Amino acid sequence: MESNIANIGSSIKVPVVQELAKEKLSTVPSRYLRPDHHLIPVNSKRRQIPVIDMQKLISDPNFMDSELHKLHTSCQEWGFFQLINHGVDLAVTPHDEARNPPHSSICQ
Repeated sequence: MESNIANIGSSIKVPVVQELAKEKLSTVPSRYLRPDHHLIPVNSKRRQIPVIDMQKLISDPNFMDSELHKLHTSCQEWGFFQLINHGVDLAVTPHDEARNPPHSSICQ
């Protein structure tokens, strides 16, 4: 019985990343490539960061419910959103547009 358990399966020997780095490869080894047909297409519209308009949220009764729904959905599905028309002076809100969109908020 013990010999059967030992032969149930094994892993492919994989070098540690440091060994791969020593080889200075110009391409990714084929064993690490995944076929494109496994990729799930993403709708570009869904990839846009949600934008919440603070003015609509707090002072426009015509848009308040829809903006509140966007805020709720943003927190549930994304965990963050971009806040616009918040009234905070840009001079006091440090940001690096190369790394982060200005005035983004994280839902907690």
